[in-house]
Amino acid sequence: MSGIKGARNDRWAPPPDPDRPNCPYVPGFQTGIETHRPPTLFGGRLYGRGERPDPSGEWLSNATQSEHVLAYPPLETSSPIQPATANLTVIKTISIGNARGAQLVACRVAPQDGKPPYSAVAKIYDALYYPFSDYIIRAPIDVVDMADEDYSREAAAYEHLKTRGSTGSFAPAYFGSWTLRMPITKDGKTIQRPVRLILMEHLDGPSMRDMYARNASGPNATLDGFHLEEEYRLEVLARLMDGLSRQLHMGVAQRDVAPRNVVVVPPPAARPSTKPVPRVVLVDYNKSIVYERTKFGQRACQKMELPPNPMERYWDESLPDLAGWIPHEWYRTSRLRQEWLTNRFGGEKRSLYAPIKKTLEFTDEADELNPTTKNVSTYVVADAAGPTARAISPHRKRTRPVVLKEVAPPPVMMPGDRYSTWPIQVIPPHLMQNQHPEFDD
Repeated sequence: MSGIKGARNDRWAPPPDPDRPNCPYVPGFQTGIETHRPPTLFGGRLYGRGERPDPSGEWLSNATQSEHVLAYPPLETSSPIQPATANLTVIKTISIGNARGAQLVACRVAPQDGKPPYSAVAKIYDALYYPFSDYIIRAPIDVVDMADEDYSREAAAYEHLKTRGSTGSFAPAYFGSWTLRMPITKDGKTIQRPVRLILMEHLDGPSMRDMYARNASGPNATLDGFHLEEEYRLEVLARLMDGLSRQLHMGVAQRDVAPRNVVVVPPPAARPSTKPVPRVVLVDYNKSIVYERTKFGQRACQKMELPPNPMERYWDESLPDLAGWIPHEWYRTSRLRQEWLTNRFGGEKRSLYAPIKKTLEFTDEADELNPTTKNVSTYVVADAAGPTARAISPHRKRTRPVVLKEVAPPPVMMPGDRYSTWPIQVIPPHLMQNQHPEFDD
């Protein structure tokens, strides 16, 4: 996890924090907001450390979360070119909590320049309500660093897509980055602390995960979407793949394509069965990459006239993150997925995408990443200088955090150790360097 400080200490716990109030972003909450310029992108190998001051692990281990947030406020930036102010009122909570991370609320925004009010979703990066403790390695987290990084990445992705006319479709409409001030009492004095947020479209529809239901019985039964028509599910999948390819062509990778982040508008119950799905929307860009602003610059596909063909991108991709939405049979043989890709994105539809450069061959074998068997080959970058590593699947080229059992080299985690139920191979960082620079962040 980004921002973890110090070594594992089974006896460490966050100290009592009487100055920290409960999360205030509930219906009826009102505040003034003003436009804000996000900080320069930072974090990971792609962007670098950035300009944030770095509290020591020792100091952070003895500080309360309130003290940390006050001592290390969010990064200040230059004033926006066109400053604006508005009043924000929370109408409904979407996802909030004292340790939730970024808070999501539906709100009403009333601009102070006389423009009409509008409805929006506010994503509030309040470090006071990020999780202060990593529950696995028992170490404090630099929550201000984490909140600033989330804010900078999400705002950058939306701004980049907006300048290319690509918000309000596959990505939500974007209403800019803002800041507000929240009071906190310290030593009997009330202090106004800055909190960053973005405003985006309020989508009238459920996520994939919201549509999941329990369709089987037994102790191992999980939620899935198999009660929905397969035609409907595959239409959503096709539009998701197309949108991801087009975003990549524009230079953005969202990097967290999970059922909770794919929203369908309108809900299936409101859709006549004879009509296609009108809109699939990808949300949650706080882990995204804007390639033009990284050390590596544009990806090759950005220089092509047309976006990459989803048929080529997903030919060897088993889509384990979407298990429960795509047909079970696709995991028994890759050919079924490949035939669907050919029918959906081949033929005349090839002209909508860049030419496919490699030969695509059908395979009748079971998928390597079949989530029903957990037969997964995953590589871990073992970083001896810190308590986290990244697991990289060579098949998916995705990253996921992996917690090492100790900090001091050599790492205790060895080949064959498991994170969750996924078998792991540990390899030194220098062997992974530059293999997947677009994903190794």
